[in-house]
Amino acid sequence: MYKKISEEHMTYVAAYNSLGFSTAVLGEDRANSAGKRAMQLGREGRLFTADPSSYDGSVPREAMGAMSPLEELAYLKARNAYLRSWLQLKKTCSALRTHNYIIELKV
Repeated sequence: MYKKISEEHMTYVAAYNSLGFSTAVLGEDRANSAGKRAMQLGREGRLFTADPSSYDGSVPREAMGAMSPLEELAYLKARNAYLRSWLQLKKTCSALRTHNYIIELKV
């Protein structure tokens, strides 16, 4: 919606309709609200982002399927955080083993 408004110079209602929504059913107020929100997010730089916390870093990349570049970046950040925590756990277990503690780590 942001691209249609900013690049194609459409009104909020026209952009909303061009995305397949019907203002006859949903109303023009909803289209205007969505357009204002899209423009606000665009100004704040939060429009084209993906949240790494919404991805499970313990899942291998092959099991994730097709992703957009933004989704893949968020997944890779989540995967990196998971692997760092896993490595820290391995180091801790290794240190505990040197002190005669027996811990079995299964990943």
